[in-house]
Amino acid sequence: MLFFGTPMSAGFGFTGLIGPIAAVNGYGNASLMNIVLVSLLFFVIPITLGYVSNYLFNSKLSYFDAQDFELDYS
Repeated sequence: MLFFGTPMSAGFGFTGLIGPIAAVNGYGNASLMNIVLVSLLFFVIPITLGYVSNYLFNSKLSYFDAQDFELDYS
């Protein structure tokens, strides 16, 4: 498997979709399978892992509480 892109396209870039668009272009054509694969890699998997991590570390292991993120300016 060959990888194409620039350092700017490695993530989401400045405008938000530089990385996914470069990934679709890197596969050669914008077929439905490539768009689904890029959607999984850039959106579905990261969002799912975020929810799973939050559930695991917050609910099950109690590594942090909601009060840990509160700001107190007094």
